[in-house]
Amino acid sequence: MFGFIKRERLNIAIVPALIFMYSFVVLLMLIGFTNVIRTMSTNVRMRSREFAILQSVGMTAAGLKQMLNLESVLCSMKALMYGLPVGIIVSIFINLPIRSVFPIPYALPWLAIVLCVLAVFLITWSTYPLCRPSTAKAEYH
Repeated sequence: MFGFIKRERLNIAIVPALIFMYSFVVLLMLIGFTNVIRTMSTNVRMRSREFAILQSVGMTAAGLKQMLNLESVLCSMKALMYGLPVGIIVSIFINLPIRSVFPIPYALPWLAIVLCVLAVFLITWSTYPLCRPSTAKAEYH
């Protein structure tokens, strides 16, 4: 009977913490998403003359698209190379005080890590096509 009461109190404490944590994560993801879009679009706009020069010396539109896709993959890999270790270390340090209060075993959130990796690639890969038509219009019309 006492175990049930203890478990119920534990659940009452965890639910608000989870709601706060997931709300904070969603907010950070939205901020990060807008920063990535803004950074990539600024990068493409600033390099519109470079793209025009590359096309004038013989680079095709398909070649330019392939170059931008490769750049987006490299940007994603660089971001993940720094972000994943930092995120894992921060999650471990955040979990330390939680484990001292609540008897919750820590396990790496592999599903969340895989989803974040996929989201990073998707966001950076999809950002360049959003910016490309505006540079083509500004440069050639």
